[in-house]
Amino acid sequence: MNEDMNISEMLAEQVNRLFTDRIDRQTWVDAEDGRPATALWAEIEQLGIPLAMCQEQHGGAGLSWTESEPMLRLCGAHAVPLPVGETAIAAWALSCAGLQVPEGPITVSTSLYQMDGQDRLQGRDTQLSWLPLVE
Repeated sequence: MNEDMNISEMLAEQVNRLFTDRIDRQTWVDAEDGRPATALWAEIEQLGIPLAMCQEQHGGAGLSWTESEPMLRLCGAHAVPLPVGETAIAAWALSCAGLQVPEGPITVSTSLYQMDGQDRLQGRDTQLSWLPLVE
């Protein structure tokens, strides 16, 4: 990495390298068959991608939308079969509201949900293809 790079450029370079090395046809086939790439998700979390836009006091890097754009664009360019962008946006919203950001994939929805006996949300949103993966 070039020492003149900023954090946004460094993160984008690391993200591009990760996705280039880890995403292949089998990754997409597995995702379509309901087998998400959990090892890849762990690496994504380890790089701090989901929390990149969160405030530092919530474990993030405090990146702006502009600074995060190259990283999020790479998710599309590599057709990452995981809810990386959705999680980053949901984590940013929780962080801005001063709420704790949970680990793992999360998302936002405009649908109404009910709490079950284990304090988990239950419901459906046909617009969220990742809903079965999030808690």
